[in-house]
Amino acid sequence: MRRKYIGAFARALGSIPVERPQDLAVKGTGTVTIEGKSVTGTGTEFKKQIQPGCSLEIGSQTLPVKEVLSDTALTISAPPESEIKAGSKYKVSPKLDQTQVFDSVFDALGDGRCIGIFPEGGSHDRTDFLPLKAVSLSWLLVL
Repeated sequence: MRRKYIGAFARALGSIPVERPQDLAVKGTGTVTIEGKSVTGTGTEFKKQIQPGCSLEIGSQTLPVKEVLSDTALTISAPPESEIKAGSKYKVSPKLDQTQVFDSVFDALGDGRCIGIFPEGGSHDRTDFLPLKAVSLSWLLVL
């Protein structure tokens, strides 16, 4: 929706923009080490950069933050699925409130209009489909 021509076309069609947390991710300060659900940081500023509900992105893993304890310690909701190297760089994805998106969708459906969903695509070399994720929508078309 922020691209000049595509955004103008989508708005002209009455599209509802859907913001994705990973599109708003920012580089975290310092490095992190993870043991189970405990995250410790070196040179980090967790209190300034992270809130509960945000996520840490390390490599291909997204780890939801449960609690920020200090500038150098926090807990995540579940341990990582695979090992993460000690002293890893990370990004912080914000927690987004999608209430306005859902309100717009419900209003459109309540008015008898239909919704077209356009999931964001990706390129990979797997022979099967990647799992559908609720946060992978790039925008909705309301007719």
